[in-house]
Amino acid sequence: MPPGFLECSDDPNPKELQLADVDLATATWSTPSGFEVVTTYHEDNPVETIESTWYAEPTSPPLPTLNVLNVVLYSGLDWGDVADDCGRVPLSAIETRLASYREQIDAEPLTDASMTTVAGLPALEQDIGLASYDYHGYWLFSETQLLHVYCQWTSGNRDVIEAGCGPLVDSVQVG
Repeated sequence: MPPGFLECSDDPNPKELQLADVDLATATWSTPSGFEVVTTYHEDNPVETIESTWYAEPTSPPLPTLNVLNVVLYSGLDWGDVADDCGRVPLSAIETRLASYREQIDAEPLTDASMTTVAGLPALEQDIGLASYDYHGYWLFSETQLLHVYCQWTSGNRDVIEAGCGPLVDSVQVG
């Protein structure tokens, strides 16, 4: 290998998360059938600097407030020396960051975080519980950004929200 080049393995390490090497602000997605985009919400529990937000509520059937699909783009992340030169971060560091987010918003994990993909990129997913609602969240990290897609429901409304959650996450494209 020529001097000055970095050799990064293409084989994923199950104890690391590969940070997305794209501008997450280029993400697009589709509104799932049975949902409509709304502007009546705001992110009341920001965990980083908010760059953009998107919300959609079910229309069939209409549900009470807090039953909503969310996409929030955050910026200003800094992994410091935790990320290696290939843009990989130990899962323990990701779990520490997610725990700090939960602490900021007074939330509890309902499931263990697990590896998945969003837009073909490595991500984490987890169910989270708060006092007024629960949600299924997806976290797609880059070196400086976080795309947080989450689907939140109040008691008894999970099925309606999750029916839109899968199509929303599947529709996400980046780059």
